[in-house]
Amino acid sequence: MIDKRPYFDIVKHARSLIKNVKPINKEVMAKHDKIVTRLRKAEKLPIDYTCKNTYYSYRSAWSGYFTEMLRLQLKYCDRLAKENNPDWFSEVDGLQLLIAQLKDCEADPDKKNAERTQSGEYQSPWSKKTEAARIKKLLDINTPLEAISVKINLPISTINRHIECGFLGVEGINLGVKSKKILLKKLPGDWTDRMFEHALSSESIYATAIATMAVTGCRPEELQVKKITLADGAVFDNGVWLTLNSDPLSIDVLILGAKTKDGKQGQVFRKFTAQCDSPEFNYLVIKLVVNGGSMHVTANAGSLKTTVRKFSQQVFPVLDETISSYCYRHRFSALVKKSEGFDREKVAMVLGHDNDGTQAKYSAANISASGFKITKVEAEKAIRPVTTARIERLLAGQQESSFSVRP
Repeated sequence: MIDKRPYFDIVKHARSLIKNVKPINKEVMAKHDKIVTRLRKAEKLPIDYTCKNTYYSYRSAWSGYFTEMLRLQLKYCDRLAKENNPDWFSEVDGLQLLIAQLKDCEADPDKKNAERTQSGEYQSPWSKKTEAARIKKLLDINTPLEAISVKINLPISTINRHIECGFLGVEGINLGVKSKKILLKKLPGDWTDRMFEHALSSESIYATAIATMAVTGCRPEELQVKKITLADGAVFDNGVWLTLNSDPLSIDVLILGAKTKDGKQGQVFRKFTAQCDSPEFNYLVIKLVVNGGSMHVTANAGSLKTTVRKFSQQVFPVLDETISSYCYRHRFSALVKKSEGFDREKVAMVLGHDNDGTQAKYSAANISASGFKITKVEAEKAIRPVTTARIERLLAGQQESSFSVRP
């Protein structure tokens, strides 16, 4: 029997987001619809725009649009609940996708954030972004931290926090740098080869970790050393386990997942077999031969992220954006999505998701890798189908009607 409590929590959260928010009329909703459609075609969020007025204008449209979509989806979920319709579960999962669109764009009908801003208890996403940008600009001209602290009236601890976050600001606010999905489309086809060649020539201790991210699509946090307890009580060290197969030449991959919230989300583990003709794959084969056919790959996630960003600046000095460790995961996702026989369920398993909706955030860029093949895919749990046709249309701005609930 399915535990309904997590689903009730999602519904409760959704209701809190529309509480005291007045419904939008058709004329205003039509204007919001146009703006959201424009943003989605450009693969941007309101926070990606550098002009303050543009940001707040787009934020208002984005918030209004998805709050109204959330209201309509809640009505439909309530109808299914009264009918005891089993579709209620997948439609509530769809609510979660709409809720995700409102991150940092929630409506504030009671003006509580305005009051909290005046008291210093709240900082808007725009303020966070601007603060981080000012710090980065001063650091780029080698201004000492003490001088920055005085100039912009911030404690050094706050400045250091921005530096440690790679200037993504508090709570991951983006500085207007375009998404990884867009960046991946702009990078040269051999960017991973060039980054890896630089790692080898630099004799980096993270060469094996970088190769592992390229071949397996693992998160950098999944390489971080820590204890993981499975549902049956078994305890493992976190990391990625690799085992060499000789016929055909391939690598068995076992990944203990990150971002699982003690097994409540995502996949605690996932397994698959990888084949490729890339330099990273061939390097791992040699390392596996030297290590007797198996290897446990681990790395400090924070240092690994910093190293990848540093290599990006050294290999591609004229690139406006910096390649991050997650670009490897986005590239891997794009390759998997293009693989023959891979439906949404299999893609979700390989990426370590527990539903088939999260992958929409990952790139589907038209890239290729010689000999790339993923087989024998397994994961801890079955995939929840959340991307019903209706939710996909809502997220794409292609709903049958913005003002009615499906009959």
